[in-house]
Amino acid sequence: MVGLSMLWLSSRGAWRNVYGNLFGSQALHMLSSLMINVAIDLKKYHTGGLYDLPLIASFLWFGATGLIAYKKWSCAG
Repeated sequence: MVGLSMLWLSSRGAWRNVYGNLFGSQALHMLSSLMINVAIDLKKYHTGGLYDLPLIASFLWFGATGLIAYKKWSCAG
């Protein structure tokens, strides 16, 4: 997280957008994993429940970031 935040804040142009999306998706993944682990400890987690939605959203965001990066560099070339 620290490394991605440093890259995001120090970059410019298209890289800033890509690093910002990577930072956001990783932050969502970290927080959703923490939330799931707490729910497991409290015996409130079950597979396929609402706790899984933020985790799935983070995976989709990672994929969307790859598509965003591809689109930025394929149009630039």
